[in-house]
Amino acid sequence: MRVCRTGQWMALLLAAGMIVSCAKAPVRPPPRISVPPGRLGGALFADNTLGVPLEGAQVRVGEEAVKTGADGTFDFPGVPTGKQFLVAEKRFPSGAVRRVLGVSTVYVTDSPLRVRIRMRDATDVDTFCLDCHPMKKDVTRRDQIQRDIHPSGIVPKKANKPFGKYDEKGRVTCESCHTVHQDAGFPHFTLASFRDGKLCLQCH
Repeated sequence: MRVCRTGQWMALLLAAGMIVSCAKAPVRPPPRISVPPGRLGGALFADNTLGVPLEGAQVRVGEEAVKTGADGTFDFPGVPTGKQFLVAEKRFPSGAVRRVLGVSTVYVTDSPLRVRIRMRDATDVDTFCLDCHPMKKDVTRRDQIQRDIHPSGIVPKKANKPFGKYDEKGRVTCESCHTVHQDAGFPHFTLASFRDGKLCLQCH
């Protein structure tokens, strides 16, 4: 109890041997509460025109990865809370559609979260990326983020050709410089730092 009196009251309190203090009691911080990992699950779906099975697709969130079940469902029992980038992918050895992708930004809390991820044809990865990252003249929706000016979909004539930077036809693609929404530790999902030129120097 905080007491601060003068005069008779002070004398009485001193005589009674009570401690008189005008200092505030120290405020202790509340104990830290351990927030359990968020739980994230859902299902993949595709347009009927895609015509490929989604069973066994890999779904990745950060460092965690799971495979989808027969009905295209997936579950992460221990995904950390916060903003996460979810990427679903499946490849096929032959056929008109040889790769499908689905991407989403999710916000995981300590409550269960269920999402539906649309899978699209990514056999030509540039076509897949350009749906959300078009050239300036091709922007048709508010949610689209304009792409950078670097050309893609072409076979370079003067640049170096490091292994793994080009597609099977030798073309530069979006994946030559970027991951598919997987954080590699650099801005804009780039594979190396472009601020000090390390990204560009891999080919130039």
